[in-house]
Amino acid sequence: MPHESYRLKAETIGIRSENQRSVVVAIPYNAIVTVATGPLEGNRLVDVMWDGKVVVIFVEDLRERGELVKVKVAAR
Repeated sequence: MPHESYRLKAETIGIRSENQRSVVVAIPYNAIVTVATGPLEGNRLVDVMWDGKVVVIFVEDLRERGELVKVKVAAR
């Protein structure tokens, strides 16, 4: 789902655009990524925000290596 955040339990490879070129990046263990597009279905690619940039990763990698970060809701 868009806007859900995940903590990575293992280093994960992603691809980002830099100077109109695709660059492979290693997203480190324990990094937090936020889903920018969704839904998380199938074996396709998904855009996530990491380190202030959009990075493309495989949905399967996110499912296998990520754990959903629970968001605390302020009491009213």
